[in-house]
Amino acid sequence: QYIFMMKMTLCTYRNLTQMRAGSIPATVMALGGLLTGTGVFWESQSRSEELAIYVAPQALTIVWNALRKRGWVRDIWGANVLMFSLSMGVMMHNLEKKRHLLKPYIRYPLEKVVFGPFWGMTRQARHELNRSQAAMEDTKQD
Repeated sequence: QYIFMMKMTLCTYRNLTQMRAGSIPATVMALGGLLTGTGVFWESQSRSEELAIYVAPQALTIVWNALRKRGWVRDIWGANVLMFSLSMGVMMHNLEKKRHLLKPYIRYPLEKVVFGPFWGMTRQARHELNRSQAAMEDTKQD
């Protein structure tokens, strides 16, 4: 639906202006983006939040590149690391606060590989788990 809205806008412009080849003005592209963005209003709340997680890092990169192209910001050494850090900050926030928004193929590696088996457990729960594992090992030795 989102790609259709953008393509429809671009094709309509080309058909109205009978443009064969060449660049499409930025205003037409912005109109296509605006029409595509309105599609989020018809999505469910959880789906629109999931789309926001995907779109936020992309939007940050696009804005940064546009500002740099116009000369409003300088090229900063390590800016890609900054963008990655902001993106991971969004992912970590959602892992902590809104787990249901992350797909299992994203959530599982973060929980199991990056943070290990004790992710999300309180100190008391970890202590209880360690005690129960120690008790199980004691019973195996007997």
